[in-house]
Amino acid sequence: MTYQTRDSNSLTSNPHRRCSFATIASAISTSPTHDRPPELRIGDSIEPDVQRAEQPWMTAQETMLGKIGMNSSEYSGLHDIRARRYRRRFRNISILSITFPILFEGIDNMGMKDYRDIAFPLGMTLVAALNCIQTFLNDGGRSQRHYQAASQYSQLADDISIMLSIPRAYRIPCDVFMERVRIQYGHINEHAPDLAITPP
Repeated sequence: MTYQTRDSNSLTSNPHRRCSFATIASAISTSPTHDRPPELRIGDSIEPDVQRAEQPWMTAQETMLGKIGMNSSEYSGLHDIRARRYRRRFRNISILSITFPILFEGIDNMGMKDYRDIAFPLGMTLVAALNCIQTFLNDGGRSQRHYQAASQYSQLADDISIMLSIPRAYRIPCDVFMERVRIQYGHINEHAPDLAITPP
C-alpha cells in the first residue's frame, strides 16, 4: 500500500489555492472598522467618584412627612371602621345561617304535621340563599383586607411620628428615610382596598 505525498509546491500550483500570510494580513488590516469592537480603556470612560453628601433635615421635609403621617393615620381609621362594618355583617349572616336549620329542625321534631312539609324545605332554602349572599358579598375577605390596610397605615404613621420626635442630630439621613417612606406609602396605597367605591 503506497501513500501519495504532496509537495509544498502543489498547494501553490492551483491558482484558487494561492494564499499567503501577507495577503491575509492585508485583508484583515483593510477590513471595515465596524466589524471589530472598539478597544476600551478603563481609565478613559470612568470619571472620578464623588463623595456622597447626606441631605440635612429641614422644615420642608418635616412638614411633608407630617402630612403623610396624618394622612396615614386618617386612612387607618377609615379602613378600621370599614373592616368592623364588614365583620359585623359577616357575623350576622353567619348566625342566621346556623340558626335557621336548628330552628326548622326543631319544628319538624315537634310533630307539627301542618308545618312539617313546609318548614324543613323552607329552612334549607333560606340557608342556601344566605350562603349565596355571603359568598357574593365576601364580607370576611373584605374585612380582612381592610384590617390589613389599617394596620399598615398605622405602622407607617407611627414610624414617621417616632422619627420626627427624635432630635435632628440623631436621625438617619433625611433622603434615605424619605425614600423609604415613599416606597412604603406607595405600596400601601396600591394594595389597599378602595374606600370610594366599596359599598358600606
